[in-house]
Amino acid sequence: RDILVQSDRAREVVHHLLEFSRTRKSNLMEPVDLVALMESSITLVKNQFRLGGIVYRYDHPDQPVLVNGNPNHLQQVLVNLMLNAVQAMQADGRLDLAVSGQGKEARIVVSDTGAGIAPEALTHIFDPFFTTKNEGTGLGLSLSYAIVKDHSGDIAVNSEPGRGTTFTITFPRLFRDA
Repeated sequence: RDILVQSDRAREVVHHLLEFSRTRKSNLMEPVDLVALMESSITLVKNQFRLGGIVYRYDHPDQPVLVNGNPNHLQQVLVNLMLNAVQAMQADGRLDLAVSGQGKEARIVVSDTGAGIAPEALTHIFDPFFTTKNEGTGLGLSLSYAIVKDHSGDIAVNSEPGRGTTFTITFPRLFRDA
């Protein structure tokens, strides 16, 4: 049984490593509406919200917020952050999601009311193979970080143990010629 469990874990690590290496190679960029992308990402994980007893709120403008990017990679980041948030919260937790565009900047905020991240762990959360979970490879946030950076973006985290965590992602905003 232990061998099977560990071989499954090894398979998952290899799978994530392959995803990590592929991210750098696929640079197909196109206009991506972050408002619509967040909506479709929520649809993918809505069942996890329900199963975890998590309530969510999504705040966004009525008009598109465009960035130049790979929609599959950007969705991978959003789904990863939402699933991490669900895993960090107890039932009746709250997940606040927001997309906004101000000036030349597009912004995504994912904020949970979970356990928070210890200060000593905060400096390592984007390191490959770093994890505080019993299950997991420690590649989700490092892969998300790499994707955000490949899109000329930035990702910041603010966390308080016992009160929750907020990830803020910013990208250069894309404006369509009218």
